[in-house]
Amino acid sequence: MSFVPFTEVNHHQQSILFGCALLWDETIESFFWLLSTWLEAMSGISPKTIITDQDVAISNTVAKVFPKVNHHYCMWHIEKKVPEYLNRVYHEHGMSTTQRSENMNKYFKDFLNSSTSLSQFVTQYEKALDPRYNKEREKTFKTRNSKPLLRTLYPMEEETSKIYTRKMFRIFQDELVGSQLFITEKVKFSIEVSTYKVREIYKEKHIYYVNFHVTSKEANCSCHMFEYSGILCRHVLCVFIKKKVYCLPSQYVLHRWSINAKKEKVKEVTIEGFQEGSSNTSDTSLFNIIMVHSLELSERGSKSEKHHDIAIQSLQNGIAKLDLLDIEESNKKFVDSTSEICQKYLMLT
Repeated sequence: MSFVPFTEVNHHQQSILFGCALLWDETIESFFWLLSTWLEAMSGISPKTIITDQDVAISNTVAKVFPKVNHHYCMWHIEKKVPEYLNRVYHEHGMSTTQRSENMNKYFKDFLNSSTSLSQFVTQYEKALDPRYNKEREKTFKTRNSKPLLRTLYPMEEETSKIYTRKMFRIFQDELVGSQLFITEKVKFSIEVSTYKVREIYKEKHIYYVNFHVTSKEANCSCHMFEYSGILCRHVLCVFIKKKVYCLPSQYVLHRWSINAKKEKVKEVTIEGFQEGSSNTSDTSLFNIIMVHSLELSERGSKSEKHHDIAIQSLQNGIAKLDLLDIEESNKKFVDSTSEICQKYLMLT
């Protein structure tokens, strides 16, 4: 059976697993069931971008189930075909095919193979998840309990060091430091927008163009790094510094890459139509919501022994209250059934 993992990128730039499926075949019907079920498991929240291989069946299904999603083909699958059609170019430029999908496939080969039975599959999949969760917890702990070394005197560096996760801050920091190697030249301007030619010092090639909006302090670069990765490029940062924009505008600090990214998502899921007592909430949705909160409790409860004790005590108190509810429900059902029997008896007599 085909093994289909759903891989995401977390706020530490780690590949994480949101779930998986086993498919009997790779038809449009199977993919439609797969993506529809996945959408339900995600409480109806669609991803903004989805990356797949170039299979026609799955491409057509993505268009039906996720009509507004940005659908892209995986670079790994594209580059696999490059040697076949562009063999000389491929070898001259040492093109790499190391992508997340390839790495994830290799990762699972240590746990699963074609001879793995269904009963073994569940156990092995759980074993594969544990190291991933541990790595994420390690990165979160490091981010919250250490301070990065600052390399410039710009206020935006210190600000982002307190907002971004450690990994994302390093990416931003490299761009900020790298911006010092570039020079700018204004080539076009108006009252509202100025266009700058940006290039590396002593290098005439690799010219980039940055449009800077004077009033809103917005900017976009021809390299499109921000659109691609959500982190501002060194070319825009170079223009910002030239224009004395030393604090990063808020629209360029994505919550997606912040330390509290997961915490906010929990609130969104809770608020958006899944409140307690909602009549249209399925058992699956309720389970998913509880699971999300459980993961947050586990993350916070693992900070120290004291945190651990409070978390365990809270869980035990919660379980005790749920057990009381079960007893009350059982007693209520017993009283109702007894009353019904008595009424039938009276009617008969």
